Order: sequence, then C-alpha cells, then structure tokens
Amino acid sequence: MVKKVPLDNTEELYFETFEDFIEDGDKNAGLQIKRKQEKTKLFTNEFGKETIKASQQGNLKQLRKLYSILCHCDIENAQKYDLETHYRNSLDIALAEITKDFKTKLGKKLDKSTKWKSYEKKVRIFLKNTATLLSGAGIAPEVYINISNCLKKLAKLLKLFPNQAQILVGQISRIFVEQSADVKLAFLSFIKKAACVKSIEPGYALEVLFHAIAKKWKIMPSESQEDIELMRTYFIDLFSVNLEAGLQFVRNYANKLELYLAKASRGSAKSKIIYNWQFFNSISLISHLIISYPKQFSQISPSIIQILHNLFQANQAQKYSPLKLHIIKLLIILQYNLDRYIPGISSYVLEIITNPALQKRSKTNRCTEFSLASMLKVNKEQLTSDVFKEKIIEESCRALLEHIAYFGNSIAFPEVSLPIKLALKKSIKDTKNAAIKNKISHTVKLIEENSRFIEKKRNGIFGPIMAASNNIEGKIPLSTHKQGVSKDK
Repeated sequence: MVKKVPLDNTEELYFETFEDFIEDGDKNAGLQIKRKQEKTKLFTNEFGKETIKASQQGNLKQLRKLYSILCHCDIENAQKYDLETHYRNSLDIALAEITKDFKTKLGKKLDKSTKWKSYEKKVRIFLKNTATLLSGAGIAPEVYINISNCLKKLAKLLKLFPNQAQILVGQISRIFVEQSADVKLAFLSFIKKAACVKSIEPGYALEVLFHAIAKKWKIMPSESQEDIELMRTYFIDLFSVNLEAGLQFVRNYANKLELYLAKASRGSAKSKIIYNWQFFNSISLISHLIISYPKQFSQISPSIIQILHNLFQANQAQKYSPLKLHIIKLLIILQYNLDRYIPGISSYVLEIITNPALQKRSKTNRCTEFSLASMLKVNKEQLTSDVFKEKIIEESCRALLEHIAYFGNSIAFPEVSLPIKLALKKSIKDTKNAAIKNKISHTVKLIEENSRFIEKKRNGIFGPIMAASNNIEGKIPLSTHKQGVSKDK
C-alpha cells in the first residue's frame, strides 16, 4: 500500500514498506510482465506425435500452430499423467525448428528482408506465445535454458519488437531469482545479449533485474547466502554491459534510497520500512557494485557510505544489534576496497561492545545456538541470553580489529588507537561475564602488541624521514585481521 503523506511540504510518496518502494520503481521503469494466464489446453500424446511429424516434414506452419498450443497447455496436467517428458521434447523440437526458420529466412537483414512482411506477424505471435509460456509455473529447468538459448539467437530480431522484448525481459527477471544456477546463467546470457545489441535499454534491464532480486530478499536464511552472492555476481556482470547506463541507474537509485531513508526514519514503523533484509541487501548490492568499479563510482560512493551511516544512527533498539553489525561489516569492506579510511566505524563497534546490557550475566537459561549472519534482530529470549551476548561481542571484536588493521601500519597507530583501548579496558572492568571479559581482553592485547611494534619501529625514524613516510613497512601483528576482510569481498 502506498500513501501520500505531506512531509516537509512536499508531494513525495511515502511508502509503508520497502516492497512498495520497489513496486513503485518497477512502475516508473515501465516494467512490463505478462500476467499469469490460466492454461486450459491439455497436452496429449497426439500433440507430441504431430510435432515430430511436422518437424520431419518441415511443416513450419503446423509447428508454429502446435507451439502456440504447447505454450497454452496445462503443464501440471501433463505431469499428472506422466507426459512431462513428451511435452518437453515437443517444446524443444518446436522451439529449435521455429528459431532456425526465423534465422535462416530473415538472416542479418531483419526487416529489410523480402520475406519480412510475411514473417513479421509470425515472429510477433511466437514472442507472445513464449511470454505466455514463461508466465506459467512448473516448467522444467531444461526448458527454461532452451527458451533462453533460442531467444538469444533472436536477440537482434527483438529490436523490431521493443514492447515484446520488454515483456520477455520482465518475465525472465521475475522468475530469475527462483531458478538454479544453470538457469540463472542462461537467463543472464540472454538479457546481456539483448542489452548489448540494444534490443532493450541496458538501464531497463538493470532496474527490473535489481527489483526482482530485491523482492526475493525478504528474509535471509543461512542456506540462501550462497544464492544471494550468486545473484549479486550475475547482476554485477550485467552491469558491465553498459557502464554509462549502469552509473546513471546507481546514481538515481542512491538518491531515491537517501530520500526514502530520510523520510522513513521519521515514521513510526521503521521495522517494516528500513529494518529489513530487502532494504539492507539493496544497499549491499549497490555497495558491491561500487567495490567492483571504484574509479567509476568515486563520486557516488560517499552517498552510499552516508546512507549506511544514517541507517546505523536511525537504529537505537538493542534488538537490532545484528543489523548494526552487518552495517559495520559492510562499511569495513568498503573501506578496504575503496582504500579510504571511513571515520565513525570504531565508535559504532564500541557502542555495541560497551553496552551495559551485554556486560551482565544472564539470569535465564541459555537459548539454542543461532547464526547472526542470517539475522537482523533477535527476540527477547535471545537478547537476554549469554549465547547472544558472547556471540555479538565476539563478532564485534573481530570487526573492530579488521577496521583498525586498515591503519595498523600508521606511525600514529599508538595514539589513534589509545581511546579505543581505554574504552575496551573500562568495559573489561564493568563486565560480569567471564567469557566476554576474555574476548575483549584478547582484543586489547592485540591492539597493545601492534602499538608496541609501531613504537619500536618508529624510534629509529627521525624528522624529515618521518614526514615523508606515513606508514611503517613490514608485517604488523594485526596483518592477519586484514586478510579476514578479503574473504568477504
């Protein structure tokens, strides 16, 4: 649901959920998806026999007619009567022969071909039937791959059918997120080809695929992490097709996110609006684009970093500590990959570590184990448990070490890290939990080791040499924590 709410005397739309925000983006992008149609035709063995016969006789007219029927067949009914294999074979034959015919008859001339007038309607009907087929459910992965390969062969031809091309790309983007890695790769290959030959606008392809992925990220179960990373990789790959269009997309989207966050932060239902996986993973995806193209995004990266800062500062409830930790880790990854120190990270980590509520021993029974990687917030039972307290402190200490390892070679490290060390030592005195005390003490020990190493090295550096070289060469005690970050890239 989308409401118009007057904020700051503007007429900007205010969205109750992030999915509303995405849906509005789809509408603005002109996303076209063929609505799911009820498929009433029933597949029988006779269709299969007719398809093979038409193929053997080279009867393209009959094959096109049969393909239309196959696209409107009820697949679930075919599965029910063990006819799925016959159905799939019939589709494969029809697709291969029709695609071959279009390629052979039209060739590279497309609409300049003498046969164009008679074939224009045939191609249009074929594309409409294919969109209908894609709108259904229960299609085997092999069929999706075959459809993608055939459409890829006709990618240039799609330039003459821009409306149908948008429908097909929109349809494929919608089902992309639910498929296996092989099908995702086939879909991406077609979309890339269509964007390369300008059958569709690259910006449109990026936007509809981005929104499809964002819709998928309502939750973050631990088993979906690999799939999320795969989709992120594929999206970045599509981005490389047209950097100019990609930069414009990111620039516009970053502005929208910034405005959305600013307005949502003033609302009363932040948990629905910004404290969710869809919002965080959308920012994460944009961040990884920046990491992949740091030079191109040099002017946009500060905006994304500021959005992450604002998201952290808008979140005050302790139950959202896992979300805070995710934001911190993303900022650290950006810091290393952009090779730019990001201020504020250490204070964010200390805010978690020095929280008085985490320093007390739990009076309740220890809850079952859980993974912070798949969580944005914790429930009341988890919040008051020693398991959560120890886990969040351990992850926070690791993040702090990764952050300060970035400037671990600096000759000023002992002075810069001193406030951090003092805050941690105070926390050690205040905490009643022995396990947490040990984790924080270990962090302090590593910081002190690095400080002594730098002090020893810089004692031999004098005057002008010190000014000329800001960093100490050699492996520092915190070097191993620098390596930990690269795994998250």
